[in-house]
Amino acid sequence: MLSMPETLYSKDDLEKKLNYIHKNPVAARFVDHEEDYPYSSAVDYSGQKGLVEIVKLY
Repeated sequence: MLSMPETLYSKDDLEKKLNYIHKNPVAARFVDHEEDYPYSSAVDYSGQKGLVEIVKLY
């Protein structure tokens, strides 16, 4: 798989990409809710404390 860097020009772009990433474990049927996947920053964005230390972007 090839990863292609993408420039994010606005907060809206950032939010769209972050939401897409947070939804991946749900789409793959690993969990029912984004914040249920322990290795996702979605946990922190939902107001809880996740396993991985993050810096919130918004």
